[in-house]
Amino acid sequence: MSIHNPLISVLMPVYNGEKFLREAIDSILNQSYRNFEFIIINDGSTDETENIIFSYNDNRIRYIKNESNLRLIKTLNYGIELAKGEYIARMDADDIAVTDRFEKQIKQFILHDEIDMVNCQCLLLNEDGNGYRKNRTNITVNYEAIKYVSIFQTMIVHPAVMIKTSIMKRFKYNDQINTEHVEDFELWNRLFENNIKCFTIPESLIFYRLNSESITNTNGREQQERIKRITISILKKYDTIIDDKVLNLILGDSENCSFKLFKKADSAISNFFLKIRNEKLVSKIGYNDMILWKNSKILFISFKSLRRNGLFNSFGVVLFLITKMFSLVNIKLVNKLK
Repeated sequence: MSIHNPLISVLMPVYNGEKFLREAIDSILNQSYRNFEFIIINDGSTDETENIIFSYNDNRIRYIKNESNLRLIKTLNYGIELAKGEYIARMDADDIAVTDRFEKQIKQFILHDEIDMVNCQCLLLNEDGNGYRKNRTNITVNYEAIKYVSIFQTMIVHPAVMIKTSIMKRFKYNDQINTEHVEDFELWNRLFENNIKCFTIPESLIFYRLNSESITNTNGREQQERIKRITISILKKYDTIIDDKVLNLILGDSENCSFKLFKKADSAISNFFLKIRNEKLVSKIGYNDMILWKNSKILFISFKSLRRNGLFNSFGVVLFLITKMFSLVNIKLVNKLK
């Protein structure tokens, strides 16, 4: 099963994904844009994964089977080597792509010659598929801001990104250090350090399934520690050190919090972004986007912490949140007027 001269190589690894696999495959095969090859790599599954794939008769599918479980990073890099298209579109075996996802992403490459990668927003899908909601942890920032914001938060929707194949063949996922479960976070930051430009479509083009068996749910603490290690190493390149407790809060640990810690986190990010601005690494618009993200991030982790720790009786924290909300609205209005 093959297709000649595809513009897009869709790369989807799957390991024991029988539960949601058919929905994922259908969403790709039913795309409005049709000039693609669909590389499905079965990473040593022991369930009905292979039988589900074999039930399709579509010449765009390229089925590859790993005889043993190579795990995600090696499987992704193998798929990159196999890709024939000018662009690689990532997909996971438990998510659902919106019908015009490829069409809208290709359009951005046509409109913007300078970009190397097209990102988008996502909708969070319940595990049973019966309901979804908007992902409130991400906001859309421009290509300048995303380079620095991504140091603290993954801004790229991994299973929905489309990127030039030449770039992926050059950089690939890092299997030289322990980046398992954070391979995307490490890759995006490495690409941005090499001045790869990313355009984010402010639309949700994928339903991202909240799977109880996902890495975040099964290895969340380990994942956060690896992200923290990467973040610290990047900040050192900018001669920046952030207090350990503050950095934990920024990266999502809401167990130990206080009004004082919220203020420290806000100040730490502000000082880093101001340093970037003073060194003229971003324009004023890029800087405003960074501050917009920072205020949204602080609001999110503050509300999360308040809900978890029952601190709504703290006048100081509530006042802090109100201040951040007014600041957020003000920056949005300024950007809109521009």
